[in-house]
This record gives sequence, structure tokens and C-alpha cells, in this order.
Amino acid sequence: MAVFVLAVAPIVAHAESFDQETEASPAPSGPAATPPVSSPPPVTAPPAQARPAVRFVGALGLDFGFTNLLKVKMSDGSSQSLAANQGFFFSLGAAFLPLLDGRLETQATLGVKGWSIDASNGSASIVTFPLEVLEVVHVDPLRFGAGVVYLHRPTLSGKGVLDPVDTSFESSLGVIAEAEWTVRTSRTAVLGFGPRYIWQELRVRDGGPVVDASAIGFVMSLTAG
Repeated sequence: MAVFVLAVAPIVAHAESFDQETEASPAPSGPAATPPVSSPPPVTAPPAQARPAVRFVGALGLDFGFTNLLKVKMSDGSSQSLAANQGFFFSLGAAFLPLLDGRLETQATLGVKGWSIDASNGSASIVTFPLEVLEVVHVDPLRFGAGVVYLHRPTLSGKGVLDPVDTSFESSLGVIAEAEWTVRTSRTAVLGFGPRYIWQELRVRDGGPVVDASAIGFVMSLTAG
């Protein structure tokens, strides 16, 4: 930092009288006086960017149910089955209500999930529309979520020789937990992937039996915003 330096020159004073001339004493010798130098202001880090109030969430994955609803034997001797709550799923939604500097937030998604088996003389499929609402905790690079999952009227449908298997289930509320490893792909986007588990039951409509619909699966998600 440049500083001004003031040089003090000697001052000579002259006094005159009627019959003599005197010379003033020179100024005291020594270093020139300089003004005090102030220290530069401290450098502070820029404030952390706050998490947006609402962010986009997309997810896809695959769940494997434990209870078979249908098992058929194929002509080549192999077999195929459909399990309760089984299927590939795709969902969209939002993360909102960030708390604790964004480390805690609510996530809600709505999607579709289904699976099918096929043969030349018939086919069968199970389809449902899951609504998931989770409380999510961020412990970078991990993300943990737990909440509820609502299945809207799951349906087992058959065609051809499997036409008699048509079954409708009542809507069902279950519990879901998941854990993801997250990777930041850009300044605003985070990719996550990991396992999940669902505790759920399905009841056949019109007073039918109750079926264990618990499942284990894998989810991959994208959060942006």
C-alpha cells in the first residue's frame, strides 16, 4: 500500500535590529514524521448459498416384492411370477420446506410402478400409482429418507389364458425408508443412488384376503434447483 511521506524542511527565521542581524537556530535534526499506517481489512469468505425453498425431484428404480401373486409355468419348463408391490417405477415431484440450513427437508413424489410377464398365449401385469412423502436428512455425501407411501388401487390384470387372474386391491398406506450416496453433478444438481425398503400390505377389494406387499429395491434420483 502506498503511503505519503511528509518531509519537514528546516525553518530559518531572521531577526533584524538597528545594528545587528541574528540567525535563528536550525530545526532539530532527525527522521521525518510519517502518519500511522492502517492495516488492511480482513478477508472474509463469501456467505454460503442458501438452499432454494423448492427444488425439482425425479426418481426411477426397481422394487422386488416378497409375496408372489401369480406364478406360471412356461412351455420350456421355466416359470415366471408377479409379486405384490413389484415393478419398475418412475416418479416426479419436489423437495421443499428446508430446515437447519437445508440439511432437513420434505420430499413428495407421484409416479407409476408396474411389471409384466408375457407368453405367446397370454400375459399378466400389475400396475399402481405410488405417492411418496419423505423427510430427508442430508449428511453429505449421504442422504437418508423415511416416510409414507400410498398406493392408489393396485391392479393385477391378465390377458389370454391368464384372463381369470384379474384382481383389484384397495388403496394402501405403507412405510418407506431409503439411503442414498449423493454426487453433485453441477452447481444446482445432485445425483443419488442407493437401496430402499417398503413395509406394506394389500387387501383384495370387497373384503378379500390381505397380502404382504413388503419389498426391497433400488432407487436413483436427481434433485435440481
